[in-house]
Amino acid sequence: MTNAKPMKTWTFFSGVAAYCKDLFKLLKLDLYRSLKDKSIIVISIIVAAYALFYVFLGSLLTITYEVGGVVYHEYIFTARDAVTASTQLSSMPFLIIIILICIFVGKDLSYGTIRNKIIAGYSKKQIYVSTLIWAWLITLLLLVVFQLMAFALGTPLITFPSGDPYPGIADFWLRLGLGYLLVFLAVTIVVFIELVSRNMVTALVVSIILFVLGPMLSFFVASFITLRWGATSLAFEVFECFFLYDSFLISSGGSMVGIGYFTAVDSQVALKTLISSGASIVLLNWLGIYLFHKLDLK
Repeated sequence: MTNAKPMKTWTFFSGVAAYCKDLFKLLKLDLYRSLKDKSIIVISIIVAAYALFYVFLGSLLTITYEVGGVVYHEYIFTARDAVTASTQLSSMPFLIIIILICIFVGKDLSYGTIRNKIIAGYSKKQIYVSTLIWAWLITLLLLVVFQLMAFALGTPLITFPSGDPYPGIADFWLRLGLGYLLVFLAVTIVVFIELVSRNMVTALVVSIILFVLGPMLSFFVASFITLRWGATSLAFEVFECFFLYDSFLISSGGSMVGIGYFTAVDSQVALKTLISSGASIVLLNWLGIYLFHKLDLK
């Protein structure tokens, strides 16, 4: 007779299943607590109101003229621009969301919520991952609120063009998808700074400065590199992988005067953004989990 031993593969998958089950319970708890908080409702209303203001401003700035009995409208920006621009790291909706995330994570740190989770049996890795996924979901929820409002209100007032002078609608979806990837990377950075430093003010100040000034400064750095070494140089090729510059190119249209959306996203830039941002999210999460695990949270 031979002694039957549990298969290692079965043990591994059982452990993963148990880990994911606990992580899901923790995530549900975090979402329930945040959705119960009135500040989420207030922020949602602010984001929706800002979408209304954005569309209303666009309609006021619309230039109307008549030629040969035909009425023409020239739009300073359209509903398509509003939806795409919402994934700018310096956009007002995103900055409001960042403030909300910093406040919620700060409460968990200062009120002893994280310590209580550890006492309840959750690992630091589960706490870190749950906090990050929660932040991603809240960001997604509030940005979708803005985008739906901008689309629904803006389409009849400032139009949602799907063709000339804009690229095809596929370019819109590409910009939006890559914009969300860059947004998730930015949120990952915020969560990393706050959980590792355990300081809400540090995370908030660094994030606001980084996301407000970063994309604009990256434009000037890119211009300098182009003038000094050329747009085909290795230095520029590497700089194109920098997420703040990618955000400027994709979510801001790569133009300081608002005409960048008329040019389709370059496929090479899109691929670099996908690879560099995806890899950055993975590496930053790994580093964050490692450093957070080393912290004394008692």
